[in-house]
Amino acid sequence: MTVSSGHGKETVEIPYDHDDFYSQICHFTDLLKEGKTESPIMPQGASLRIAGILDVVREYGLPCQTKDT
Repeated sequence: MTVSSGHGKETVEIPYDHDDFYSQICHFTDLLKEGKTESPIMPQGASLRIAGILDVVREYGLPCQTKDT
């Protein structure tokens, strides 16, 4: 990772033990073990609303902003 400050840029190596989905997978397996069918953190209704938003984005697309524009 490159960190910028008033003193310039510095590359910093930060090791991590898990990938980006680790906490979500742990939460899901905990719910599964407890016999729960819905997460209090992300209820089914919220997941369905997000899926609907993503459907619209896929259908119409969004303008991309690149470094060249």
